Amino acid sequence: MSEETFKYKNFEIPLHLLYKTGGGPEDFEKVAEWHLSQVKKYIGILEHHNILEIGCGIGKDAMTLIDIIGKKGKYLGTDVIKESIQWCQENISTNYPNFQFIHHNIHDHLHNPQGDLKAEDVTIDSHINFDLIMLHSVFTHMFPDEIVHYLKQFERVLADRGKIWLSFFIITNRLHRQIMVNSHNEWSEKKKTFTFQHEYAPRCFINDKESPRSTVAYEIDWIYDAVNEAGLRVENFLEGTWSGYWKNPRNGQDAVILSKAR
Repeated sequence: MSEETFKYKNFEIPLHLLYKTGGGPEDFEKVAEWHLSQVKKYIGILEHHNILEIGCGIGKDAMTLIDIIGKKGKYLGTDVIKESIQWCQENISTNYPNFQFIHHNIHDHLHNPQGDLKAEDVTIDSHINFDLIMLHSVFTHMFPDEIVHYLKQFERVLADRGKIWLSFFIITNRLHRQIMVNSHNEWSEKKKTFTFQHEYAPRCFINDKESPRSTVAYEIDWIYDAVNEAGLRVENFLEGTWSGYWKNPRNGQDAVILSKAR
């Protein structure tokens, strides 16, 4: 019996790979278009851009980017799920050689429990600098030392005028106080299921002690400190809808846009 697949553009995506990185066929196209619509709105994507994506999964964003950069720009996607990367190599890179995919065998009990590397062991090897680096809900599953390591890697491979898009969970001091005070009453019922009551490390909070990596959040001051330490700067902070806290949220998760410090 042939495996069930989901057709997106000209690709037949195995459903078991699609489900490995969250979501299903019912929202695949919607999420892909939302990801890139936000990046285009707040940063911009041009056809000659060189793009790096960490946590590319089954190539959701890469497939959509084909319509934007075609064969003029370059794309490099990395992920910890080897089977997903192999599928992307065989189905996307074969037809679009300027779209390349690399497996990083990082140990992650959620997505790659057999991995033999730490995130801090990974070096981003590239002979080009990137105009755009994207991470959609990746720092959501990473701890402080790992994030600092990646930010330093990004500063090294980012073009002088390049931008970085990061979406994850960010807590302001005022928001965190409100979460802690109201975590057991009507507020938490109305404002989703994320309360981040457990401090995993200084200024780093988790939602579930039994599965720490499942959902991680950071105080905004920690983000600024880590970004500055890496030689980068925060250009923009986009408030997310997840907490129900912001009056005029501009993204689903919170997001920051970074550039090189000048």
